[in-house]
Amino acid sequence: MKTTIKTSRLHNLILMGISLLGGYSLWSILSTYQPISVRHTIPLCFYNTADDTEIIAPEQISIMLRGRRAHLASLDYQELAAHLDAQKLRTGTQTILLSETNLFLPEGVKLLKWGPTPLTVTVNSGYA
Repeated sequence: MKTTIKTSRLHNLILMGISLLGGYSLWSILSTYQPISVRHTIPLCFYNTADDTEIIAPEQISIMLRGRRAHLASLDYQELAAHLDAQKLRTGTQTILLSETNLFLPEGVKLLKWGPTPLTVTVNSGYA
C-alpha cells in the first residue's frame, strides 16, 4: 500500500496534536499540586479590646504563605487578616509571634514569614 505525502502529513499532524494535548494535560495536573510561595500584605486586627485600652501596632503586615497552587488560589486575600486577642496582651511593649491560627488558614497552607519582624505591640491601659 502506497502512502502519499498528504496522508503522511495528516498522520503527523494528528500525532502532534495528541502529543501537545497530552503534554498540556500532564503539565496542568502536576503544576496544580506543586507547592509554591506567595507574599501578601494583610491588615492586623485586634479583638476583645477594652474601651480604655490603646494599642499601638502596625496597621498592616507582610506575610509569606506556602502551599499547593490550588489551595493558594482558593484563598480570598481580600478577607485574609491576622487576628490577635487583645485580652492576652499585657500593658507595655511586647513582641508577638504569629502562627497559622491567627490567620485562619485552610489545611495545607503554611505561614512561612511575616514582617515586620519582630512584631512589636504597645498596650496602654486606662487611656480614655
